[in-house]
Amino acid sequence: MQDLGATMSVLDSLGLGALGGSAAANGTYVSGQLIVQFNTGVDLPGVSQALATIGANVSEVLRGPINGNGALTLANLPPGLDVAKAAEILSKLPFVKFAEPNFVLSIEATATDPAYTGNQLWGMEGDQSSPANQYGSQAAEAWQAGYTGSTKVGVGIVDTGVDYKHADLYKNVWLNPNEIPVAFKASLADTDGDGLISFRDLNAPANAAYVSDVNGNGRIDAGDLLNDSRWENGVDDDANGYKDDLVGWDFVNNDNDPYDDNSHGTHVAGTIAASSNDGGVVGVNWAAELVALKFLNAQGSGTSANAIKALDYLTGASKAGGAVDFAATNNSWGGDAFSQAMLDAIVRGAQQNILFVAAAGNGGFDGVGDNNNSTAFYPASYSTLGQGGLGFDAVISVAAITSTGGLASFSNYGITAVDLGAPGYSIYSTVPGGYGTKSGTSMAAPHVTGAVALYTAAVGAGVSADAIKQALLNSVTATPSLLDKVLTDGRLDISKLMLSLDHTPPTAVAAISDAFDDAGAVTGAVAAGESTDDVSPQIRGTVSASLAADESVMVSRDGAFIGKATVNGTNWTFQDANVTSGSHTWTATVADLAGNASAASSPFSLSVTGPNLIYGKAGSDTVVGGTGVDKIWGVSAAASDVGKGAIDTLTGGGSGDIFVLGDSRGRFYDDGNRLNAGNSDYGRITDFSTAQGDKIQVAGSSSDYLLHSTTISGVSGMGVYYDTNDNGSWNSRDELIGFLPGNTTLKLSDFLFV
Repeated sequence: MQDLGATMSVLDSLGLGALGGSAAANGTYVSGQLIVQFNTGVDLPGVSQALATIGANVSEVLRGPINGNGALTLANLPPGLDVAKAAEILSKLPFVKFAEPNFVLSIEATATDPAYTGNQLWGMEGDQSSPANQYGSQAAEAWQAGYTGSTKVGVGIVDTGVDYKHADLYKNVWLNPNEIPVAFKASLADTDGDGLISFRDLNAPANAAYVSDVNGNGRIDAGDLLNDSRWENGVDDDANGYKDDLVGWDFVNNDNDPYDDNSHGTHVAGTIAASSNDGGVVGVNWAAELVALKFLNAQGSGTSANAIKALDYLTGASKAGGAVDFAATNNSWGGDAFSQAMLDAIVRGAQQNILFVAAAGNGGFDGVGDNNNSTAFYPASYSTLGQGGLGFDAVISVAAITSTGGLASFSNYGITAVDLGAPGYSIYSTVPGGYGTKSGTSMAAPHVTGAVALYTAAVGAGVSADAIKQALLNSVTATPSLLDKVLTDGRLDISKLMLSLDHTPPTAVAAISDAFDDAGAVTGAVAAGESTDDVSPQIRGTVSASLAADESVMVSRDGAFIGKATVNGTNWTFQDANVTSGSHTWTATVADLAGNASAASSPFSLSVTGPNLIYGKAGSDTVVGGTGVDKIWGVSAAASDVGKGAIDTLTGGGSGDIFVLGDSRGRFYDDGNRLNAGNSDYGRITDFSTAQGDKIQVAGSSSDYLLHSTTISGVSGMGVYYDTNDNGSWNSRDELIGFLPGNTTLKLSDFLFV
C-alpha cells in the first residue's frame, strides 16, 4: 500500500494540522459523516490509518477497490470536527481521490390531491385513444399497436420502496434468480416460458408445493417469500453481500425487506408497470420486472451514500447476468449538491447499458420552477458524457406538464439541462394498499422510464442505451409550453417511439436554392459558390413534396446539424447565425421524429467574408468601428470578468454591425447581484440602426431577455435587461446589460442569440 507516514507533515504543510476552523459546503448533509474515495494501492488497513489521522473511522465500505480505484468508504468523524473542513483536509492528501459530505436527498412530489372521477389515467392516454387526451404519454396507442412490455426487462425503483403485495404490482416485482434457494430452484416450473422464474410462475398451480400464502391475501407475493424460511433461508446464495435479497434491498434499514412506508415509490412503480385488466390502474408496461431499491425513509429523505449503494446494486445485478435486461433506473428525488461519488455510480450503471431517468425537480414554490441551466439540480443535472470512457449521456432529465399541455407551475426546466416533458400533474397510480393522486416531476419521470422499458422490450437487449435514449428524444411531440424550456422543445410521445420501429423513411427530398444576404450595403439572393459579407445568411430551399406531420427539414453546416428549417408548403428557410469567415457548405435532409431520414441535398457552398472583429479592453472604454461591417466587443478577447463593473461605449460607425453583449463566455455586464438591476455596468450602444441591418448579440435565448424604456444620467432610451427572476416581465431587479440612448424601436428580433 501507499506510504502514509508523511500524512501529518502534509497536514502541517497545509496549515491544517490542528484541524480547526470551518469551511462552507453546498447542500444539506449528514452531520459527522464523509464519503471518501481512496486511490488505488491503499488497502483497507491503510484506509483506517488514513482516517485516524483526523480522528475518523470507517463506518461502512460502500464499494471495494475495483477498476483502478481504491475503496469508497463512509467515514464517521470525531465530535466537533466540521464536515466541510474534514472534506477539505482529506481531499488534499495524495492518496485520497476525493472526499465529500454524505448529502441528504429527498423525493420530488407535491402534496396528494383527491382522486379524479373518470379519466383518472390521463397520463396514459393519447389523442386517438378512448378516453383521449392529446397531452398524455400516448401509451394507450402503443398498446393498441401490440406493445405492452416484457417480463425480460427490468427497472430499478430507486425510491422509498415498493408495496410488493399490491394487487396491481405483485406479479411485476422482480425475483432475484440468483437468490432462489438451490434446494428447489431446479424444480420450479417456468409456466409462461419466458426463461425466468417470476411471481407469475409462482402463482401457477405447478409451483404450489414451493410457496405458501403466508399473509393470506389470496396470492403469492414477495411478502410471502420474505416470511417463508424455505425462501428466506439466511444464505447469501448469489454472494453479492446481501443475504436473502429476493426482491431488492432496503438500504435505509439494511435488510432484505424494501417495503414502502411512504407511498412515493409505489406510486412511481405503478406508473411504470402496474399490471393490466385487473380492475385497478395500468402502467406504461403491462409486464416488467420492478426492482425495489429503498434508500429514502418514511419521510421521503435519504442520503447519497445509500443512493450510491442502491445504484451499484442494480449495476451488480446486471453484471450477474440472467434473462432480465435492466434498462433503466427511475430517480424521482434530488437535491442541490454535486456528488462525485454519485456521478461515478451513475457512470458504472451506464457502462452496463443502464439509463438513468431523473426528475427535473420541483423548484416552483413561488409558482415558477427553477431554471436548471442556471442552478443545477442533482441528479438530473449530472452527465455521463466523457466520463469513464462513455461517449453518451445516460441521464434523461424530465419536466412535468399538465393535462392541458402547459409546463406545470412547480416544474423545473432548462433549455439544455432538461431533455423533455411528460405528464406530471394529478397523476393517479398505486399507493400502499390502494390508489392515489400525486403531482410532481417525480410523477413525470416514471412515464419516461416506462417508455424506455417498453422500447427495450420491443428492440431486445442488443440495442445500446445511447440508441434507446436518442430514439426516445427523437420521437417527442413539439409543445408550445416547452419551447426553449427543454432540449427537445417537446413532450413524451410513446406512440411515435414505438411506431418508429416500423416506420419507413420520408419520401420528400430537400434542395437548397440560394441564400439571402440582408447585411451591408448590398443585399439580395446569393447563388452557390459566391461570396457574402452576411455572417447570418438565410439559407433557402424547396422540398419535393409536402411534409408529413412528423417530418422536418434538418439543416447542417460543414457536416454538423445546426437546426430545423421553417417550412411553408414546399418552400423552406433557415436563418443561420454567427457564421465565421471562410468557406462553408450547407446541406439539408428531410427527417421524421423517429430519426429516419431521406438522402441529403446537394451541397451548397458560400465564401463568407465576415465583419471586422474589434475588441475593447478591461475596464470602461470606448470602441469605435469603421465604415464597413464590424463585430464589436466592449471587453477584451480573453477577459474572464466579461464587463463586470465597466461601462463601455460602443459605436459601429457603419451599417450591418454586430454589438456583442454576450458570447460563449456567457452574459456580459452582469454584476452577479440578484437584488438590484446592476446599472453601474453595461454596454452603451450609440448608433444602433435596424434599418441598416445592425444586430445585438447576447448569450442565451429570447426568453432570457427583456426590453424596457429607461433613463440614465438624464438620457432616455431603451434598456436591454436580463430577466433575472425568469418571470417574463420587467422589474427593478432585472439586470441591465445594454443601453441604447434615444432608441424607442428596438425589438428582440434585432438580436442574435448564441
